[in-house]
Formats: sequence, C-alpha cells, structure tokens
Amino acid sequence: MNKRAWSFLLFLGLLACSSSYAQSYVMVANTATPVNLTLCVGNVSSPVYFHYSAGSGYTTVVNGATYSGSAVDTTDLPAGQGCQQFSVRTSGVAANNTTAFFQVSGCHDYPLPSGKTCDGGLWHYGVLASPTPVLTASPSTTITTEGTSAVTISATQYNGTTSGPPIVGLTITATCTTQNGAQASASPSSAVTNAQGTASFQIATSGLRYAAPGSTPSGSCTFSASGSTQNAVIQIQGTFVGGNLSLSQGTMNNTGTSTLTATISTGVPNTPINASCSQSVYSVSVSPSTVNSDANGRATFTVTATRLYIYDPSGSVPTAPYCSFKIGSTGSSANLQFSAGNACTFGLQPQPSQCG
Repeated sequence: MNKRAWSFLLFLGLLACSSSYAQSYVMVANTATPVNLTLCVGNVSSPVYFHYSAGSGYTTVVNGATYSGSAVDTTDLPAGQGCQQFSVRTSGVAANNTTAFFQVSGCHDYPLPSGKTCDGGLWHYGVLASPTPVLTASPSTTITTEGTSAVTISATQYNGTTSGPPIVGLTITATCTTQNGAQASASPSSAVTNAQGTASFQIATSGLRYAAPGSTPSGSCTFSASGSTQNAVIQIQGTFVGGNLSLSQGTMNNTGTSTLTATISTGVPNTPINASCSQSVYSVSVSPSTVNSDANGRATFTVTATRLYIYDPSGSVPTAPYCSFKIGSTGSSANLQFSAGNACTFGLQPQPSQCG
C-alpha cells in the first residue's frame, strides 16, 4: 500500500477513535458541479441550526458563499424543522492532500442559560481529489426477466478492506453489453452519489426469452468510477421458454403464390424462423429463407408453387414436395405439404399426350 493510502487510513482511524465524529464520509474534491447534502437533526423541540467549517489551503464554496476560514453558524431553521440543504464545491485540493475536510455539526438554540449547543450530530467529510472507490450493487442478483429492474450502487472508500466510509459526489458510469439477441440499457447512463454515497439506476432488458436450445441470450451491466478498485456488475441471463411452431396453413393444392404465417406458441419475439423446401422434379420455393419473429412470435413467408404435376408414362410417382419451417436450427418445426403427383396415373380420359 502506498504512503498516501496509509496516510488516509491513519486519518480515518483517528476519526473512528473520536466519539464526536458520529458519521464519517469521503467527498470528491475539485468537482465541476457542487456536491449536494441534506443533513437533519432529529430533535426539533428547540430551534435547529448548523455549524460548519473547512480546512485551509484550498477553496470551499458552501451554498454559493466562499468559506473564509472561520467556522460558520447557519441561521435558525423555522420552528419544527430540522433539515438543512448544503451545496458544497471545492477547488485547488492537491492530489496528495489527505487532510482536507468539510465538517458540519447539528446544533440547537436552547433558551438561556443553555443557549447555543451543538449536540445534534456531526458529519465529517474527508475531501479527496482522487478517492479509491469500491462499488457494490443492491440487489446484485442476475436479471433473468424482461422489463425494468431497479439497482442501487453504493460507493465506499477502499481502506484496506471494502467497507470504508461512503463517498459522496462520485460520478458512476453504467455500460451494458449483450449477445445472442439480448438487449439491455441502463438509465441514467451516469449518476452522482448522494449524501449517503449511493446512486440509483434502472436496467431495462428485452429479448431474454428464447425458444430454441443453443446460444443463450445474455449480457451484463457494469458500473464503474474513476480510480475504482472494484466495479459493480449485474449479470443478465436469458430464460428458455421453448414453444411449438404452427403454420397458418398445412397444405397447398394448386400452383401459384400464397402468404403463410409461422407462429411460436410462446410468443417469443426476435427469434429466427428458418424455411426451406425439398428439391425434386416438382418446383416449389419459399421466401425469405429466414425471418425473425415479431413482438407476437409470428413470421410471414411467401410460398410459390410453379409445378406440382409431372407426366411420366412409366407410372412412377415421386414423393410430394414440402416446405419445412423451424425455430432456429434446433427448435420445433412444422411442414407445409403440397398436393402433387404423376398426371399419367390419374386415369384421365382422354389420356394426356405426354403420357404416350
């Protein structure tokens, strides 16, 4: 562990040994936008105010006012109120500065003789230009269903373990990758941790149901931050639902063109349905050869039969043609049969001239 990390660990250790430091955090320094905090005192039987201070050697701006170096008391809140908003932005904090801080005490304005007393809690923020975040997700379970899932990312400072103080004002970025038809996105694409060191995201998924064994739809969403020693990753895994394939018609008796719809019984969308026709002395075809199912698990094809009868004086009757439709390469299949044969065996009178 480097000297800077040891120095910050010592700083945190000193905080932990002092009972006055009720809550310890890390605040990201030198941010372009302020870090927003909402701090509350529970006991509001007497007027509440807050007392704050910051270190020297850098600039701290609180609620639009530059900190002058002397501790500041806010004005008393209205009766019955105990929460104060703080908008804090620092600049000029050196990368090797491990003692920069911003500190707030919760106070009461008691009637005399007690007077003003800071007994409502204390929040201490170690201000770091380059924190070392550890990111964790809650819930962290694999997403296996389509729709929207909420996830909360927590950022803590690495202090030799993964359970250091929360980091506020940290920008967390979300990136999703998928394969085999799965789709996933995170919203927002980036977020800043709040006063509790957390940021909220929504993960939207689709294309996770699949009807043919084989390549499983899958993916992941990774949440990262600058300098992080551990990113948070949410895995995405498809669910096999199977399904039978049915056709809008089972036979075709005449030459010409017909529109055919293939339907997956489980309604799985975005699934390839492959089509091909047997090759023989007859002439039948299907187009296109592959169609991805729509939102209702349906795919439409055009079937054409240009020759269903032959003339063979020998009386031979070749096997009738058909077109086969299949979910993917290994899923359920269904066939379209054609009525076909040898006209010389039909007993037509007079006999066709091609039959001899």
